[in-house]
Amino acid sequence: YVFFPEHYGTNMPVKTLSNIHRLFCIVCPKDIKNNGTVKDKDTVDSRMDELGRFLAEHTDITDLVIVSGDADFQGLIQFARWQKKTVKVVSAATAISSRFLSDAKLEKQLV
Repeated sequence: YVFFPEHYGTNMPVKTLSNIHRLFCIVCPKDIKNNGTVKDKDTVDSRMDELGRFLAEHTDITDLVIVSGDADFQGLIQFARWQKKTVKVVSAATAISSRFLSDAKLEKQLV
């Protein structure tokens, strides 16, 4: 999976490399706030959450490893556990959300 800003969406070298290396591209559109600030939308998180839920429900996987410290994946953890999957979270200690840390109950896996 590769994340790239929306202005690269029509860039031929990006598309060519994606096809050659069989990468799944996720375009992250811009979100303009009321105060004029521009931020990338969180399409990457939602797409990864969607994939994780699909794999947990429709495949024979037994373990799900989330390499992130983003609290946006809390729902995925709960869903995977409900599907009787073992969930492990790996993150840099400085990047992990305290909410996510308490929900994931990490076992000394911080890098």
